[in-house]
Amino acid sequence: GTDEPVLSSDITGTLGNGIVFPAGHIIQVQSKNETAVRNTSSTSFVEIHTDFFAELTTIGNNSKILVQGTLHLAASNVGLRMGTVMYRSIAGAAYAVTDFRGDANSSNARALFGSVTGGNLDQVLNVGFSFVDSPAQNVGTVLRYKPYWFCESSGYTIYLNRNARSESNFSHARTASNVVITEIAQ
Repeated sequence: GTDEPVLSSDITGTLGNGIVFPAGHIIQVQSKNETAVRNTSSTSFVEIHTDFFAELTTIGNNSKILVQGTLHLAASNVGLRMGTVMYRSIAGAAYAVTDFRGDANSSNARALFGSVTGGNLDQVLNVGFSFVDSPAQNVGTVLRYKPYWFCESSGYTIYLNRNARSESNFSHARTASNVVITEIAQ
């Protein structure tokens, strides 16, 4: 006939076991926003905050994970060096650094991002990142991704989500940072 099929708008349900998603398809997306101001003076990589991580439980076998996000960083001193890196926990194990970072070279920090702050204390560096991780895990594995950071000198401070001056007026904006993880079928 010529009648078009009509689908109900209230279709709900759960996919059963044995569903195979074609390679390259997005299976799920999880994210974590961080709106609080954080700071560190650590000269080695430390977590930005205990609760600032994105987590998912894998739906597919050997899925790849697209890790994306934005960090808004500032420093208490002009010309201060800082860096960030992403750590991952698999099935509740201790966090370990991901492979997406610079090559080993002498005593240089191997980082996802590294920079020197600009010429004034009002500056905020907007750090965007995006990479694919291959943790090679089975269905039902909990994965967590957490950003870590360091400051060049313990006598200074780096900040998340604010500039160094942080004056109480409209033009000194507070920002929001995030981590987004996307499971991709393989």
